[in-house]
Amino acid sequence: METIFRDTVAAYIVSADHKVLFGRKDPAKPSVYADCWHVPGGGIDPDETREQALAREVREETGIDIASAQMVLIDDTGRGESVKQRLDQPDVLVKMTFAVFKVALPAVSGDIELKQSDDLIDLTWFTVAEVQSLQLTPPARAYIDSHGTDWLITQQ
Repeated sequence: METIFRDTVAAYIVSADHKVLFGRKDPAKPSVYADCWHVPGGGIDPDETREQALAREVREETGIDIASAQMVLIDDTGRGESVKQRLDQPDVLVKMTFAVFKVALPAVSGDIELKQSDDLIDLTWFTVAEVQSLQLTPPARAYIDSHGTDWLITQQ
């Protein structure tokens, strides 16, 4: 099986009412961690900084413009891998590095307009308490299990 390497960014987007945004991957499309809740994010293009990639991915996947929001790097030591099924091509093993950011928005979740994308569907705001029981991607689950969730609602 072919192996590819991908540097990625991920955004824990937290609303003013302390809710966190997650989405699910479209099960009809090839993806990694298809059966899990994801935070918005994705691959860093060669000509982008992490912050530029984060703003682009969040805008593409949720419709939220975070370009002028405060993006706080939480962790950049995360690693993960998953088999990605591809249409009309053999599966590929994707080995990823993660730069994880917290993005605090000044609006409450109900006032933030979301646009479902062709990548993340079922965009949903969860309370911090609910995050503990979600079926998260393995890297997100490992981070939440080791660091808890208090950092989601504290100021940076």
